[in-house]
Amino acid sequence: MKQKWALLMVVMIFSFIAQAQDTVFLRKENRRGMQDDRNVVMDRAPQAVFLEVFGRGGILSFNYDRRFKNKPTGLGFTVGAGYVNDGEFGVLSVPISLNYLMGNRGKYFEAGAGVSVFSSDSNIFDTDQSVLGHLIFGYRRQPISGGFNFRAGINVFVGDIVTPYPYVSFGYGF
Repeated sequence: MKQKWALLMVVMIFSFIAQAQDTVFLRKENRRGMQDDRNVVMDRAPQAVFLEVFGRGGILSFNYDRRFKNKPTGLGFTVGAGYVNDGEFGVLSVPISLNYLMGNRGKYFEAGAGVSVFSSDSNIFDTDQSVLGHLIFGYRRQPISGGFNFRAGINVFVGDIVTPYPYVSFGYGF
């Protein structure tokens, strides 16, 4: 049962990214003649998929990220799924968050907040799940024209106690 649920999550994430198309970038220069991401408009919202280590999904998670507008900066969301099994005990995680990107030329400061749901593989649909809030603060390198995506920063789980963890992720932006 746990494998079917995890497969369903992966299929849902990939269905979001299956509609990748060529993107048109319209860029204006500011008064100093430098390009500025605030003036970049795309034909669709920027998206990324990435594998995150020690982040919102626990030890390892696969995530999908998308901006709400057709600009590389601004408000967006991330949803993911993670699963870890040491042979005896398995934990499924589902992190969901809103994030905001600030910066230029594919180099951004990322700040966000959301929830992470953790469930043992024996009670995925049971009400005995752990829900932790999380805050993220970090650096994101995501080229405007797409390609290799890198993220690193601090993830702070907020529950009975506040626990900070460093995270790193690698992926692909499009």
